[in-house]
Amino acid sequence: MVQTAAGSALVSGLNGVWRSPLTKTPERVIVTAAPNIAAFDAKTGAKLWSELSGQGAGQVVSGEYVYYYGENGLFARSVMNGHLLWSWITRIGFSRPAVLGNSVYVTAGSNQIYALDARTGQVLWQVENPYQNPGNPVAYEYEGQTLVIFEVGRYFIEDSFLVGLDGATGALLWKSDTPVAGAMQACTDPISIFSGGVQVGTPDGRLVTLNGLSGELWWQLQLSDIGFSSSPTWAPY
Repeated sequence: MVQTAAGSALVSGLNGVWRSPLTKTPERVIVTAAPNIAAFDAKTGAKLWSELSGQGAGQVVSGEYVYYYGENGLFARSVMNGHLLWSWITRIGFSRPAVLGNSVYVTAGSNQIYALDARTGQVLWQVENPYQNPGNPVAYEYEGQTLVIFEVGRYFIEDSFLVGLDGATGALLWKSDTPVAGAMQACTDPISIFSGGVQVGTPDGRLVTLNGLSGELWWQLQLSDIGFSSSPTWAPY
């Protein structure tokens, strides 16, 4: 059933619990609502395709494909028709993927990080991070360097920090000296990226900005005593 009014749409027809935010493409809205991943017409709300996904961790659209963690593995499907491009079936839980160029990056388990070929699903590299409980990664390129950045120690028994990996090899480039959350807490997700910098909000109300190439603290501001309700948004003006 689709109800529209004043330019808005309310879409129903997927049974289950919403597991991720909507992902918009020029013509489609893609959402994982357990146990399905589905695409809807962005203007009318008409269902275009639906596939079984299981309990997922969110999806990312890059070009013609949507990448997501679903039932027992990672999957890549066509945005246009939902046809499966590849799947990588494992028995470990993954983060929300990050896609940059022809690579898909995910964290998994207590300290695993993987890079896969976005076209084939082939594992390009796998590393064990020395820090526990990795969060959702972000990936971006700056000054010729591909960076994969994520929180470590997320909801762990000690403070959490950000780390940066070389996107080409998985080598650890830096770990921030500045904590971004206390024990059993986590910073804002997703991590915000901009022009060589990364930025997060902390549970104790600090806005922390780091050099994305080195992890060095650029600046931080105490903005609140009760934390942040959403991630910082970079406005390139």
